[in-house]
Amino acid sequence: MDNSILPYFEALKLLKEWSTTLLVLQTGILAAIGAFMEKAKLKELKDGRKALITSLFFFALSIVFALFVIGTIPWQTQQLAERVNIYHDIYQFPNYIGIPIKVLAFGQHAFFLLALGFFVRFVYVALKK
Repeated sequence: MDNSILPYFEALKLLKEWSTTLLVLQTGILAAIGAFMEKAKLKELKDGRKALITSLFFFALSIVFALFVIGTIPWQTQQLAERVNIYHDIYQFPNYIGIPIKVLAFGQHAFFLLALGFFVRFVYVALKK
């Protein structure tokens, strides 16, 4: 591999690892939500139920964005020399439908944080009852 594109290759590997870590973490959180739902009486928790549904929605969006990030990395790696010459930054690389990786990564993180916020709200309301 050409030494000039090696830093970009390493950056793509790190991005893939981070996105995979968030994806695994979200899967674990969704499993915890499933286990918690068995014990919670959702019919009694109107505010909590809304927070839970919103949290699940944002987790799902974050997972979709993570899949786009992870899915575009092999394609970018195959064309790495061309992409580096054109964009000079991995976050500017577009995926196969033209969306820059920075938009996908930002969406993944933003939706993850929103999901966590609503999940914390759900847990707070559920434990308060």
